[in-house]
Amino acid sequence: MGWNSRKKLSAALLTVLGIMAATLSVSLFYSVEPVKLPLVAVKTIGAPLLAHVYRQDAERVRQAVELYYVGAAECANIEPSTSWNNLVSRSGMLTVVDGNGLQPIQKEVPFVYDSPETLQLRELSAKYRLGAYLRPGTSEYGQMLALAAWVGSRWDHGVDPAPGDGGVSKPADVVAAGERGAKFWCEIAARVTVQAATSVGWPARLVTASSDGYNWHHALAEIWSNQFNKWILVDTDYNILYESDGIPLSAYELCHRGLALRAKGRLQVVRFAPLKQSLKKADLLHLYRYVHIDLRNDWLSRSLRPGSPAGGDMATWWTARPDMGCLLTAKERVDDQERFDWRVNSVEIHALRLKRMSPGTFRLSIGLRGYSPYFKGFEVRLDNSEWKHLKNGRWGCVLKAGKHQIQARIATSNGGLGPIYRVAFSIQDPS
Repeated sequence: MGWNSRKKLSAALLTVLGIMAATLSVSLFYSVEPVKLPLVAVKTIGAPLLAHVYRQDAERVRQAVELYYVGAAECANIEPSTSWNNLVSRSGMLTVVDGNGLQPIQKEVPFVYDSPETLQLRELSAKYRLGAYLRPGTSEYGQMLALAAWVGSRWDHGVDPAPGDGGVSKPADVVAAGERGAKFWCEIAARVTVQAATSVGWPARLVTASSDGYNWHHALAEIWSNQFNKWILVDTDYNILYESDGIPLSAYELCHRGLALRAKGRLQVVRFAPLKQSLKKADLLHLYRYVHIDLRNDWLSRSLRPGSPAGGDMATWWTARPDMGCLLTAKERVDDQERFDWRVNSVEIHALRLKRMSPGTFRLSIGLRGYSPYFKGFEVRLDNSEWKHLKNGRWGCVLKAGKHQIQARIATSNGGLGPIYRVAFSIQDPS
């Protein structure tokens, strides 16, 4: 071999070694196996390119999301605390004390909820009489546990194909197949749980947990609880959920606080249905090192093209424990719990006007702004008076000088009532 040939071979070897070293370096930085790196990289780079091509889908998401923000339109672009402060400055008669109604609702939550009126969800609810789980006299939490137990006992764990033509399976067909002996894995259980909850008017979302962000995925469901004013995680594959001091936990809380709670003896595993026959009792907490949420559950009513920014990685939020570091993904990392676990059926209480009608008597006008996918109306009251129902979020009340409290909540389409929001204040007559 001549000198030029040896030189070219050496250069080629150096190039190969350089590529291998760069690949290994990237693999280590993003904690992805070298053999999987090309596929993960192509997926990550391709997602924003396809999002640009299908950008109209993102605009439709924005339009759908706007419908969940309800109430007085004039309150949309001002924070509730600012509205009260402005009225304090203008009137000189008002003092605001405190209240969670002064907290701004989470803006621009890009989650799209399916409607309980979607045909396949109506079929599921009617066929299996799921509305019975909303029976009066039972706590909301008890109702949710009962519904989760129903889903978790429809079939054994397995990997049988879900019924359908390759698209999204009808949930009633999945349940019927399970009752005939078919066995399904965790994602099928989680999806049917989300769909069952949606069919009775409970906001729900699909969650994925993983020990490394790439492999060993476990799918779960979260349901919004008005009772606890938070998302609660239900695992209808292993038929368990997690509590701390009697409060059910979300996937985010398990991810970021689960290990510490267990170390302190404050993490309880609650079983709401028997363990499936094909599964063995296992410690699953290691899977919550990473979790992500799909920002939609309208799989039945809105089909999307592959690569659409309204689905897949571009419509997914993830979070992880600090020891995980960076991932090679087009998903958005969201470590702020207030954003990741956005509040549903939340209410802002705005002050609009205060008028002195006579010595010691005033008229206060307020505006209510809320976030609710299954909104029926607002309820509001002054001090301990009767609750009054409102549709448009505007309300006026006559009150005397002194200390007062306004409370407000959202009434939902299934007859439920959201968490109570309040503002405490006092009025002094200047005369």
